[in-house]
Amino acid sequence: MKVIIPKTSGFCPGVRRAEKGVLKLKETHTEVHLHGPLIHNQSYIERLESLDIKAVDTETLPENSTLVIRTHGIPRGEEMLLMKKFHLEDMTCPIVKRVQKHVEKASQEQAFVIISGKENHAEVQGVKSYADHAVVIQNKEELAAFLANGDHAIPPDTKKIFILSQTTHSRSFFEYLYQQVTEFFKDRFPIEIKDTICPITEDKEKESLILQKDSDFTIVIGDPHSSNSKKLYTILKEADNNTIFVRNLDDLNNQKTDWQNINTVLVVSSTSTPQFIEQEIVRYLEAL
Repeated sequence: MKVIIPKTSGFCPGVRRAEKGVLKLKETHTEVHLHGPLIHNQSYIERLESLDIKAVDTETLPENSTLVIRTHGIPRGEEMLLMKKFHLEDMTCPIVKRVQKHVEKASQEQAFVIISGKENHAEVQGVKSYADHAVVIQNKEELAAFLANGDHAIPPDTKKIFILSQTTHSRSFFEYLYQQVTEFFKDRFPIEIKDTICPITEDKEKESLILQKDSDFTIVIGDPHSSNSKKLYTILKEADNNTIFVRNLDDLNNQKTDWQNINTVLVVSSTSTPQFIEQEIVRYLEAL
């Protein structure tokens, strides 16, 4: 079996930075305490836990302990409270950190912030906390409901509308949202847009789509709770129906795929999928 792996497959620089950071902390700490999962990948979380690098309940964590902020970031108010009790090691993805600063600056300019993304996603909760007035819109139905309220949804002292996206959300919806909001509010407010979709995830998607054309079958490796994993799978599945999503080798075996007429397989891991999972799957495929 021939296996094709994109150069961009696997951890992004932000995740590699966080991994390097927690492993360095482990050199001087018996245990490393995480504020929530470092990334959205259960297999990787279990690997870290085996090294005593674990998510903890901050209510029971002794004061002055070292606490690691996850790659998605946390809400600003919560971070300020934690700073008073613990020594924080901030592993927030640098791209997400820049998004937070964009929102903070826009709010200082009395902007109403519209975020294209998922309300309950950890990154979005953190980003939204930097806005005085904001709404998160995930899909066309939520956008229609927001526009139905018209000006009633916008505070009276608003100077402009600022639109941005969760770093791993859909570009097509982000562009649609911008078009619809601009059309609705163009005569009442200046509209500013900031492209905050992660270029690294988009590079992976573009490279994978090109390589997929030379493949008989595509395997996307990720975690069901990972937004970038699900987005990558959706894009590749829409381009070629011979695409599956797996968490690990056990998942792949449970698919019971008939490999008889498959000669070339594209294997691509999300930005939150560790290399050891990909390597195990590649070894299995190459042995077929």
